[in-house]
Amino acid sequence: MKVIFNPLAVEFQLAPDQASEIHIADPRKLYQSKTVEGALQELGWRVALRLTDAPHDGNTYGRKNGAWTTITAGGGTWGSITGTLSDQTDLQDELNAKEPTITILASTRGGTGVNNAGTLTNASNTTITGGGTVALGGFTLTVPATGTAALLATANVFTALQTVTFSGITEQTVVPALDLVNTTPAINGWMYGQQYSGALHWRGQVWNGSASQDISFRAQVVPLGGATPYGTWRLTASTGGGAYSSPSIMSITSLLGGGVGILRDDPNPGEAKLWVGGNIRAQPNSNVDIYFDIARAANSNLAAFRITPTGTFTSTNQQWWVGLNANQSYLMFAPYYTNPLTPTVVYLVTGEMGVGLTAPLAQLHVVDTTTTTNAVLEVQRIEARVSTASTGGAAGFGVGQGFFAETATDATYQQQGLISTSWIDATNASRKAKISLSAYDTAVRLGFEIEASGSESKIGFHGVAPIVRAVLATGAGATVDNVITALQNLGLVKQA
Repeated sequence: MKVIFNPLAVEFQLAPDQASEIHIADPRKLYQSKTVEGALQELGWRVALRLTDAPHDGNTYGRKNGAWTTITAGGGTWGSITGTLSDQTDLQDELNAKEPTITILASTRGGTGVNNAGTLTNASNTTITGGGTVALGGFTLTVPATGTAALLATANVFTALQTVTFSGITEQTVVPALDLVNTTPAINGWMYGQQYSGALHWRGQVWNGSASQDISFRAQVVPLGGATPYGTWRLTASTGGGAYSSPSIMSITSLLGGGVGILRDDPNPGEAKLWVGGNIRAQPNSNVDIYFDIARAANSNLAAFRITPTGTFTSTNQQWWVGLNANQSYLMFAPYYTNPLTPTVVYLVTGEMGVGLTAPLAQLHVVDTTTTTNAVLEVQRIEARVSTASTGGAAGFGVGQGFFAETATDATYQQQGLISTSWIDATNASRKAKISLSAYDTAVRLGFEIEASGSESKIGFHGVAPIVRAVLATGAGATVDNVITALQNLGLVKQA
């Protein structure tokens, strides 16, 4: 048996031979045979035996005393990696457990870059993936591990954030929870040197019947004012990636202590704290709506305040309008259940009031209409009531209408006349009343009265008590004295 050693391959080979020799394959002495002892001596400076490999467990090893010894400990033992990352379940589990955390310190609006104030800016967007948290000032934003990645934009705007948890935030805090800052200096002479703030966006999607439609809202601060600076916070909207709404859906101004605008970009709180560029509707309960808007159909130019009941409009279930007519010549009150609106009361800019007509000719002009041609219309009623509970009127209780005018003394107004009514008998079942007509000088002068007697009227003149009609004899039975007596009883004549 022969043992042949090939130093190029660093291996021993066995070959059948009768002599106990070692054959050495050597490029200098090809396959020179020696005794076993001689061969081992010659191989002492090369390889005596083939060494085994060090363990593959992540540690660093060295040879000592013929064995492998750990020099530096490594990580855990991983299996062989083949295929895709999703196939390496143990590696994936370890990566998932190591969610990154990004901490941004509270900003005091320092310069660009990362400085001692903690302001973080970057020239391009930074995508945060893999889940984790973003600590910003006094609150923490949690980034989802899967799904849409959160975006840290140049303006420090975060989207697709899963949870927002606030802590330690108080009124008038000096640490902003989210600070959208434009640090570019304003430029003199260009649009009052406006530099808008960064915008905060909210976006969602809706199916419009054929495709997914983008719905977006945007809010930002617009500086204004020039020499007297102020600003407005504006909320606008966009659909399908189109232009954002103009005017703003809502705006809040810092001018003159603050004000709010709806469908207005720049409300003026000096005129009104709330400016609305459209209709207003309030619903205090389910039975009524209150609007401030424009009347419809034939009265499309009428600006009005209206109260609207629920249900179908009828002659007894109507809207009520208070507003100006189309050319703003009068203020009107009108019911509405059919077109066009027909005012029931108007008030002209010249001071006349009309009831039942739109062109009054006196300070108070009342008109009533009817299809009945042989009836008296009650177009005015004056009524007196006793305010004491469970107490009715008594004899002498009534109502009157006085007439006053200015005398020759400037700003002095005196009574000229009185038309009054009063009870003679206030008993409800047997009631009797009278009407009196008086004129005035420095005292009241009763000129005429009519009383109801229960069966007929009685009249009296010049303060004489009213009497029933006198009956005179017919023919030669009636004398002049009878007539004079009758006239005296009425108060029309008086003998010397």
